[in-house]
Amino acid sequence: MEAKIGPQVVANVWSKLIPNFAADSAGALAAHSGVQVAWSKVAEALKARGRPYAIRLFDGDVHGLQWNWRERDRLEIAWFRDHMTK
Repeated sequence: MEAKIGPQVVANVWSKLIPNFAADSAGALAAHSGVQVAWSKVAEALKARGRPYAIRLFDGDVHGLQWNWRERDRLEIAWFRDHMTK
């Protein structure tokens, strides 16, 4: 299931509220994405503390990864296998 964004939303909302949207819509949306901004801060904090981490965002999926859960689980299991102490 995918939400459709109407052209009126793009013309009347995004293009007026998001800087540089007309020139680079994908880049402008990414720069103002709460998810990407939040995860970049998490990554910076983990890196500063020397902690291993991996962040993977699945474009177009929902919070619980309804469509990409198998890939999420595979990646999580592999990450823990690689980073758990024996």
